Amino acid sequence: GVSYPFVTNNVWTLTDGNGSEASSIFYVVPQYIGSFVADFTYTGTNTAGATPADGVTFLVQNSPAGTNALGAGGGDLGYYGIGNSLAFEINVYTGANGGSGIQFGTDGSTPDSTTPTAPYFAPGAIILYSGDPIRVHVVYTGGVMSVTLTDTVNNDTYSTSHTFGDAASIVGSEIGYVGFTGGTGGDDAVQTVGNFSFSYTVPGPAGVSLAAASASGNIVISWPTNSTLTLQGSSVVTGPYTNVTTTPTVVNGTNQVTVPESGAAGFFKLSSN
Repeated sequence: GVSYPFVTNNVWTLTDGNGSEASSIFYVVPQYIGSFVADFTYTGTNTAGATPADGVTFLVQNSPAGTNALGAGGGDLGYYGIGNSLAFEINVYTGANGGSGIQFGTDGSTPDSTTPTAPYFAPGAIILYSGDPIRVHVVYTGGVMSVTLTDTVNNDTYSTSHTFGDAASIVGSEIGYVGFTGGTGGDDAVQTVGNFSFSYTVPGPAGVSLAAASASGNIVISWPTNSTLTLQGSSVVTGPYTNVTTTPTVVNGTNQVTVPESGAAGFFKLSSN
């Protein structure tokens, strides 16, 4: 069956200990996905006496279903069936292709899907279904996704990377929906993600980067104070763009402008005009 994530105190329960589940959750405003940093805490716990299964993905996607995109459960991790996407995959099921581990996929592929990726591989000493909160740090730049996992209880850490290539070529756009999927099959697990943050950097004129980060219901847009460029905004990614009239606040050598996270979509760039 299909389940819908429970959201409590910034923790998203993607699977809740029942079998045959599939779930997904996305930010409603699409984000620039050409270069980004994401952080979240993953916790996977098996229910009493059960074999833990299956897993979750962190993904960016531009499928026709938008924020309603949802794939199949079980070893498909709620991901298989979501096209125009790329994902980092976590699987707690020891009977999966490759065993419990991590992998990277595109267009809905997992190691156990109909069009499989390579098998899962173990993240060093980290046990994904231990119940320990695992901090996940994701950096995507230059077509390469780098991931660092840290067990927050015993401080075990593991880092790896995967070359996807140009994200826009895979997703079909420079913007996409950012979120998570989860799935269980005949066996189950309680799987949550929390403390999620996402920010992107956009190369501007003369190599100056514009960054955006979520903070307490707002988006903080920042760029270096030594730049003579002007911040411009638009309600659509294709423009037209006009100068943002809000006076920036200077914090640690950067200009910062804060805009609401909710409401209509907004797109920003730096201009030499």
